[in-house]
Amino acid sequence: MGRIDVFVAPRPNPALIKVMTIVNRIVMLRGVPGFRDLLPFNRLAGLRGVANVRHIDFPVADQQKLQTCCGQGQATFITPNHPEFFTDWMIDKEIVSRVSPLAASWATHGVVNGLGRLMQKFWLANNLIAQIPGN
Repeated sequence: MGRIDVFVAPRPNPALIKVMTIVNRIVMLRGVPGFRDLLPFNRLAGLRGVANVRHIDFPVADQQKLQTCCGQGQATFITPNHPEFFTDWMIDKEIVSRVSPLAASWATHGVVNGLGRLMQKFWLANNLIAQIPGN
């Protein structure tokens, strides 16, 4: 069994998770205000938002329901159906960060464990849990 197939418990770093939440919100989803609508800057994915999602329609009542399930002191496992992996995952991270900022996320072992020790340390600090294939 190689290192890629060995479960390593995440070691959440709240400061890193907070920074990555902001990076996700600005770079991956919404874009940089002031640049996202100006040529030629709006042609650059990181400035307009890689996924170009400016707003998530998430009614307060639904956010409160999610807070009840996933908020402080709750153990919840959310398993989205990903027809388009990247955008769905970024939106999932944004939504769950609103109700449970330190929530762990599930990722393939190839991402968490398969990109070298430094990236493994980074992903574990960002509270990613590696899915390890079973028998």
